[in-house]
Amino acid sequence: MDTSPTMKIPQPKPRRRKHPFLIGCGLLIVMLAACSILEFINVTDVSWQRFTPHNSSLPVNVYMDTATLQPLFQSTINQQLPSMTNTLISVLALPPAIATILQPTATITSITPTQQGLDTNLSLSLYQGDTQPIPMDLSVTFKVLDPTAIQVIAKSSNNSAIPFSGPITNLAVPFGQLTNVQVTPNCGKAALNIGLKIPVHIGQGQRAMQTLPSITLQAQNPQTNHILYDTLSAQANTLPTPAQSTASNVVITENSFSSFAQQMNGYLLTNNVQIQNLSSHIQQGQVNMKTNIVTLLGGKAVKLGQVTIALQPTVVNGNLVFRVKQTTISPLPFLNFAVNNYNAQIEQAINTNLATEFAGKFQVASVIAGNTSSVLSCTSGNNLLLTGNINTTTP
Repeated sequence: MDTSPTMKIPQPKPRRRKHPFLIGCGLLIVMLAACSILEFINVTDVSWQRFTPHNSSLPVNVYMDTATLQPLFQSTINQQLPSMTNTLISVLALPPAIATILQPTATITSITPTQQGLDTNLSLSLYQGDTQPIPMDLSVTFKVLDPTAIQVIAKSSNNSAIPFSGPITNLAVPFGQLTNVQVTPNCGKAALNIGLKIPVHIGQGQRAMQTLPSITLQAQNPQTNHILYDTLSAQANTLPTPAQSTASNVVITENSFSSFAQQMNGYLLTNNVQIQNLSSHIQQGQVNMKTNIVTLLGGKAVKLGQVTIALQPTVVNGNLVFRVKQTTISPLPFLNFAVNNYNAQIEQAINTNLATEFAGKFQVASVIAGNTSSVLSCTSGNNLLLTGNINTTTP
């Protein structure tokens, strides 16, 4: 009898069947991921935009305070007053013999913005050492003469010893085209608001900077009905060149900046990557821009996603410059590393088409991005506020 042990043949384990529920969950996850990618990379709803360089304009407001305006007005008075000797003798009924010692001078003592204009007080001395100067009160108003010049008009008060009414000079705009001018009685230190449209060339890549006209003062031949008309109309000399720079504040509103950004639709970051549908918002010291990044794949336009760009406005050597602080892309943040490669091109696009428009015309000392009402109480909302000096050097 064979007592050797019996060899057991191993039997294959029964194969487990995957649960249909788990399979369904896996397929659902794959489908959701695919939908997310299809939403992220959108082929059907975008088209390649052809970018065409063009000329446009950027609305800005230039605010000047009384400390800036007073020397300009004083220069006008100093130029015109010596020729008024005979008129003063007639108006004040002075003896003709006094003409030999008459040396009229007038000094502005105060300028106050009001709803009616700039209330300008002067002290008129008829000769050196005059112990009883004549007070004068003028209301100074402004009018758009043409797109390049502001007409300055003065009118004496009803009880003034010397009646006066009519244009006294013209002011050339600092740069751009003049759209409006108004006195600002409730705007902190600001006394005058000059609305301008700055020419902006929306182009691709670097371009040459333009030089626009600077501020100059030019004598006026006024057509008036005031008693000093004959004296002033006969005077045609050019007024002296003012200081080399004029302290001012330049305000770019959020709407103006957003309008500028929208005109860069289709701007090429590379030969096959462009930005579309730009929008911007100014807040808390920076400019936040949102744009779609579109590329070409196989000849078709593909939306890679929406990019949020945080721009930091700063000042470099007196020029306004924007730097990219942060760039993020949604909804797939793992592509941020690729988008950051375009930061230099984004900076170039903004600085080439906007920041250089102020170069050589406005020497920027500081820039504020956000609520500007603490500096200029007549402004509202979020703006870009540039503080500095307008270049008034004769070209």
